[in-house]
Amino acid sequence: MIHDRSPSIGASGLRIAMLAPFAVHGPKGTTRWRVMPLARSLAALGHTVRVVVPPYDSPAEAGKSWLDQGVEVLNLKLPRGGAQSRVLPLVAGLVRETAAWQPDVIHSFKPKGYTGLAAAWLTRRGYVVVQDSDDWEAGWNVAAGYPRAWQQLFARQERCGLRDAAAVTVAGRWLERFAIRLRGDARGVFYLPNGIEMGRFGSFSCSQEAMVPPLTLPHSIKRVLLYTRFGETTPAAIWRVWSMVLAQRPAAQLVVVGDGSTGEGQ
Repeated sequence: MIHDRSPSIGASGLRIAMLAPFAVHGPKGTTRWRVMPLARSLAALGHTVRVVVPPYDSPAEAGKSWLDQGVEVLNLKLPRGGAQSRVLPLVAGLVRETAAWQPDVIHSFKPKGYTGLAAAWLTRRGYVVVQDSDDWEAGWNVAAGYPRAWQQLFARQERCGLRDAAAVTVAGRWLERFAIRLRGDARGVFYLPNGIEMGRFGSFSCSQEAMVPPLTLPHSIKRVLLYTRFGETTPAAIWRVWSMVLAQRPAAQLVVVGDGSTGEGQ
């Protein structure tokens, strides 16, 4: 069945289904720190939000549902078998639970894997699908050691998912340019950086003693903090820029937080 629906915001807001790439409490953080904060914010604005999760990375959450600050979290049941035999049942589950809920808009996170396949399926059925990207997925294909066939699939999913979606949200400026290039137009591409929930940092120590190495410097010394995983740049490109800074500020220091797949940060 093909659905042709244009969302309109009524008195009760939109019904927004979110397709999460990982378990809420699993080892990876995209669902916990990107999907859920956005879902809570939308619920606080009066929208009805459901997050559908394929919790393959946290089996203890399979089949469970709960409310989180007005957001319904629905975890699919995990089919038996290994990773490859789970693909179609989990994708079908994402599509089934999402379509049955009759959302006005679907926001899918990660254009590859389970959510990428489900989003493509739902797009073809006429649903309004917004695709989110918080990383350059093709850049991790080799580093993650995926089989060649999977690498090709993920790269294709990323290109098609960002190109064909009704709209795209991205976590970084490089991803914004990448999406615009794929789509051929800036319309429908929205920069949506990760927000900060202050409760996340409540138990963290902010003392200088907790930093390794300590970051105490005289105020006269200028320091630049660069956070990168070297997916969008190279050490050579950074050095070209930093050498120009040093020409003007010889005492300046560059602190790099992060590392690449082959030790570029070293």
